[in-house]
Amino acid sequence: ALALPALAADPPVVRSLSFSPDGTLLAAAAQAKGQGGRVVVWDVAGRKLVSTYDRAGEAPVAAFAPDGKTIVVANGRRLLPVLDPKTGEKAGEIGPLPAEATGLAPAGPGKWVVRGKDNVFRLWDEKDKKVAASYAVGKDVWGWGASPGGKWLFLNGAGNQKIWDLTTDREADGVFKPQQGRSDTPAFLGEDHLLLGSNYGSHRLIELPSGKELLRFHNEGGTGAIAYSPAAGMLACRYYSSATVALTPLTFRPPTDAEKARVAELLKACDSDDYPTREKAAAALVELGPAVEPLLKAASTDGPSAEVRMRARVARETILNKPKFTLAGHADEVRAMAYSPDGKVFATGGADGRVILWDPATGKEQGRLAP
Repeated sequence: ALALPALAADPPVVRSLSFSPDGTLLAAAAQAKGQGGRVVVWDVAGRKLVSTYDRAGEAPVAAFAPDGKTIVVANGRRLLPVLDPKTGEKAGEIGPLPAEATGLAPAGPGKWVVRGKDNVFRLWDEKDKKVAASYAVGKDVWGWGASPGGKWLFLNGAGNQKIWDLTTDREADGVFKPQQGRSDTPAFLGEDHLLLGSNYGSHRLIELPSGKELLRFHNEGGTGAIAYSPAAGMLACRYYSSATVALTPLTFRPPTDAEKARVAELLKACDSDDYPTREKAAAALVELGPAVEPLLKAASTDGPSAEVRMRARVARETILNKPKFTLAGHADEVRAMAYSPDGKVFATGGADGRVILWDPATGKEQGRLAP
């Protein structure tokens, strides 16, 4: 790990992290108490500082544009600075918007979803230089997210969950039922699959636009914040104000023929008269990982014996519910998380002023950066 400078009495809180589309650069938006915000860009491979923008305003949030050429910053103002990541110089502006911006996310080429202080979400069209549409879920917003390609916008607040198709500007009706007191944190697992982690402790995978629930499970990592990498096949969860992050393997590809044959072999061994053989087979089922989850789900109800059904159920629950790694390196709450596009680097940023790079395949720390 790189040496980290001594932390100040009030270190900058890392509020957002964003990788460039090619994964070579990492941008962090941070702000220390009583100071203005800043955006810092590093070269990921070399762990070297590339640029700094020191006029990022109040509670900044920064994100790379889909083409990787610029960074846009929501900074508590109605005009959002557009930065050149290589120089840190201001290259333009987005806006003005009807309300001060407190968050943003890319919504496909040339479009941005911007959250206002009034909790109205606006779709900004860079080409037309205007707000193309507005969306709201109520006075309080508990969670929100836009799909990677900019097709969907999910909003959750005050028991209401809504999702809009940004390509048609229409709300998808009937996807969610109102549930008072439910707070969901979203992560898109693809353009048409939405993972929701709730304050009830459950995770649900929802197919869009049908609203069909494809999977439900609990996870020890909590649901305060969620990030997912299809490339790594890894789910990251942070429990509310925790300083740790839990990584759990999660993939949605169908099992291979070899995996099917191996599951059948191990389930047969789970019915052995020899207890050590049953234990070894059950442990091996878990090691096969999430791709075999559908096979274990079927065996948990249709297995040839009570022993096989029990072993399949426990193995499935362990795969879904138990994190593989717990990342502990921050001295204060983890505020931001991001995966590199290739899934080989996972970055966390905390209220302790640290940015830590991890290898999601091993759970090992790769390096530290200081905004």
